[in-house]
Amino acid sequence: MKFTAKRVFAAGAIGLAAIATPISLSLLSGVANAPAASPSTPTTPDTIVYGEGKGTSSNFIQYVPGNGSKPTSESVTAGGGCSSPTIHGVPLLNLSALLYSSSTYVGGTTSQAIVGAFQGRTGVCALTPDWAINNGGASGAEGLDLGVGTNSLVSGRFFSDATLVLQEQSGSNVQVELAEFMGGPKGTQVATQLCNIGPGATVVGDTSLAGGTCTATTPGTQGAVFDTVEVRDLTPNTDVSVVGPTSTFTLANQICGTQQIQSSGPITATLTDDAPAGTGCKSYSTFGSSISGSTQNVTFNAFSSGAVHFTVTIPWAPETECQPGTPTAANPMPECAPTQVTIDGMNFSDQTYCPAASAAQPTCTTNKTYNYVTVSGTPETQINETWDSLVDWGVTRH
Repeated sequence: MKFTAKRVFAAGAIGLAAIATPISLSLLSGVANAPAASPSTPTTPDTIVYGEGKGTSSNFIQYVPGNGSKPTSESVTAGGGCSSPTIHGVPLLNLSALLYSSSTYVGGTTSQAIVGAFQGRTGVCALTPDWAINNGGASGAEGLDLGVGTNSLVSGRFFSDATLVLQEQSGSNVQVELAEFMGGPKGTQVATQLCNIGPGATVVGDTSLAGGTCTATTPGTQGAVFDTVEVRDLTPNTDVSVVGPTSTFTLANQICGTQQIQSSGPITATLTDDAPAGTGCKSYSTFGSSISGSTQNVTFNAFSSGAVHFTVTIPWAPETECQPGTPTAANPMPECAPTQVTIDGMNFSDQTYCPAASAAQPTCTTNKTYNYVTVSGTPETQINETWDSLVDWGVTRH
């Protein structure tokens, strides 16, 4: 959702009595500048690291909090041969595999397969070799799936990026596809990348394409969040492995009950998750703001909606002097334009007012105050708004 504040003075007037929200006016003099912005962005993203080395006890999975607190590690015992590696603890990362009856991964049938890990290489052991992802041509093709684990530290969250170290094993040129899914490996495919690897070469495949060795393919939207990435070998009669030293999975930002975050950018908006502590968690990509000329924006982009209320307070930057009511002969000051809101990022409408958001009105303004300030000797109006929402949004003022 996106909020946009417009400094366009609307001809249609709304009297104070018609506005169903608390409104207060104040006069502040001698204000030399706009309110100081001290934006706060989330700390470095949380990550999950999958480490591989030679030896049955040299593999590990680690959750690394972005706030600098102590990482949580789990040892992984590589089974060797056709046996799944053992994760010691509630998994931070889910390792699973599929065997496709088609070498193109399109059509046909799929069946569960066993993950194979040996000497710093991870693959699928439905086809040989057991520690590689194989495309067996007429025998079908394997897919190695790496997903968000069931450990409470990560359960219910999403990946925003994954970087996988890939090594060609058969001495041939190979095309590897990274396929991202929501809802597990048999869920909804949201994006794909194609990686070209030379004979015996090792490359880093990055779902965000930042590594430069992979390109986007269709279907899907690059940059979408996902909970599983599947590694596929698209070249018949070749093999590729996920290898060490480490592959990294970046977790999308998350806010949970009673927590607050501040927007990045020049407007210091504050978002509060109103759910009880430890509940109502919501993953999001950005909470930001911008000012371009007379246009101010605040945007919160999340990945799901639900019944959790999010309160957002926005101290808009001062704008050309205006008032909340209709101009009169005694007070010819123009009426302030309404803030505009969008839920889909494309269609905007004037703000509405309510005591709290609901399914019928998923976002609304609950409070609005007007402060009359002086900025560098010029009288201006500074507006503060409080919004309640059940969905991600954007607002804008012009």
